[in-house]
Amino acid sequence: MARAVPAAYWAAARTILQGLGIRPTAVNLKLLVSYFIRERGWTNALATNNPTDSTAAVPGSYLLPGNGAGVRVYPTLAIGLQADVATLRLGYYAPLRAALRDSSPAQWFGATTAWSYALCGHPGCSDPTTPAYLAEMRAIYDQLPTPPGAFLKPGGGAGPVPDPLLLSLLAVAGIALLLEVI
Repeated sequence: MARAVPAAYWAAARTILQGLGIRPTAVNLKLLVSYFIRERGWTNALATNNPTDSTAAVPGSYLLPGNGAGVRVYPTLAIGLQADVATLRLGYYAPLRAALRDSSPAQWFGATTAWSYALCGHPGCSDPTTPAYLAEMRAIYDQLPTPPGAFLKPGGGAGPVPDPLLLSLLAVAGIALLLEVI
């Protein structure tokens, strides 16, 4: 039986896909939401503004209390999703990006080396809990309903999260241009 999923989870998944340049599909939205729920639970996936448990340090973030893996809490969901996108762009996540691009659960749940790296925090390591982790995530995936259609349409659901660095650069460029005019 499908479990209810907050619209904010679908919106966060859609934003991450957009940040990766991947078209949202029902399958890849469900893959990301199953990841969020496996990491943070059915009700807390966005509580830390970091649904994928990224460890990327950005201004305003801090270490999640009691977590020895270096998982960060971000000041806003927009900043956290940008960190999640940056993390998923790392080279050793290529099999996961390919699975999202191909909307392939078999690739996603079969990418044990990439998941093992993700669980230990760096390439070259091997986490012995990976098979159980993937089995739990697959069980969650199987319980998810089809995402609402609004999150599958261009411009539907939540819009993209603006890149904070790009906004900062645009602000600096605007100030510099204004100073030249004065």
